[in-house]
Amino acid sequence: MSAACVPNRAARPRVWVWRALALVALSSLAWLGCKAPHDPAPVVPQERDPAFEFVTVKAGLFTMGSPEDEWGRLPREQAHEVRLTRDLSVGRTEVTQAQWEAVLETQPWFFSDCGESCPVERVNWYEALVFANALSVRKGYEMCYDLRGCRGTLGGGCPAEALDGIACMGDFVCSQVTFHGLDCAGFRLPTEAEWEYVARAGSAGKFADGARRPEAVAWFDSNSDGRSHPAATKAANAWGLHDVHGNVWEWCWDWPRPYSEVAVVDPLGAESGEYRVTRGGSWYHDARDARAANRHHGPPELRSYNFGFRVVRSLPAGR
Repeated sequence: MSAACVPNRAARPRVWVWRALALVALSSLAWLGCKAPHDPAPVVPQERDPAFEFVTVKAGLFTMGSPEDEWGRLPREQAHEVRLTRDLSVGRTEVTQAQWEAVLETQPWFFSDCGESCPVERVNWYEALVFANALSVRKGYEMCYDLRGCRGTLGGGCPAEALDGIACMGDFVCSQVTFHGLDCAGFRLPTEAEWEYVARAGSAGKFADGARRPEAVAWFDSNSDGRSHPAATKAANAWGLHDVHGNVWEWCWDWPRPYSEVAVVDPLGAESGEYRVTRGGSWYHDARDARAANRHHGPPELRSYNFGFRVVRSLPAGR
């Protein structure tokens, strides 16, 4: 795709457009009952296996949220103590186009000219769960999600007529999703608390590198030239993870919830809701959205050219 095919900033939809799309899509999806409650979502392990690199992160205690004087802070970022009790294996980068195609053999992304090392995008939350299950199968682990009543085109991206193909309410949805819990040995999306913990990498500042400016660690609106970029082209955080700030938003497991006023252990978010948490900011949004504490969310059906994900896996005790 040539640079001329990338819409200019004035043509890009802001969050209010996505919210409007969400309301339309949620009403139109009401017919999706559990017509096939025992049909699992497709899992398609393939022979090709591009490098999947993971970083081991030890369990620990941290302050989630932001201080009241932090630049760009929102009221929903109330600082509170969180303890995570499981060591994690965390994707060194966001899932890339090459990794997605090797596992599920589709090409949903908008930035096809960006290259196979660029993050996969235009995949919704349900599709991220399918990928996690499929990767678990190919690596010999249990699947962490029971997905039932799944319908639609897996990895279908967005039709050209939908906002010029940049965002849409993807047709792939599942009527029932059951998470097997944090002790599941397979791949999964991080919880919101896990995401912030690994993104901070021990830092209490706006960005995981502490003193450096966001340009060192993030692709965001002022330096991205209006597009995503290959993974790991910005500096890693202290634990070796790239692109936790900027490039593409990362889907998390949780339904959004107000933060606790007291210390919590292994929080999982709200018990129900309409949206799923996304974290980290993107190439489209400004640096304030890329802060470690910033909270964002989207309808789980949403496919957008700045929404992707990263996978994690709980490690057995003693690893």
